[in-house]
Amino acid sequence: MISDITRLQIELRAREGVAAPREQKPIEVIAYRCPICHELHADEEDAEECCPPGDGDEVLCPLCGKEHGDYPAAAECCLWHELDAPRRQLLANQVSAGMTWLEALETLQ
Repeated sequence: MISDITRLQIELRAREGVAAPREQKPIEVIAYRCPICHELHADEEDAEECCPPGDGDEVLCPLCGKEHGDYPAAAECCLWHELDAPRRQLLANQVSAGMTWLEALETLQ
């Protein structure tokens, strides 16, 4: 039986178009993430210019995509099914500091 965190990781990877991990040697890739939408770019300047300030400031639930006023509310939306309140708050804090939901979730293991 897989853990709740593993199941959430699989679901978030599928949502973000990330394949499930495979038994392969890691390949180092340098990419830059837009601080607003978290889209990856090959160039740091492109990542910084991706979303103009004030554009894309909405906070979305990582599972259903519903818009919320802040990260704690987004974490409460659907993650309460799988995670207790302290872990949801930790995720919200990490995402508000710049991590993606998937990256923050992976720190819980």
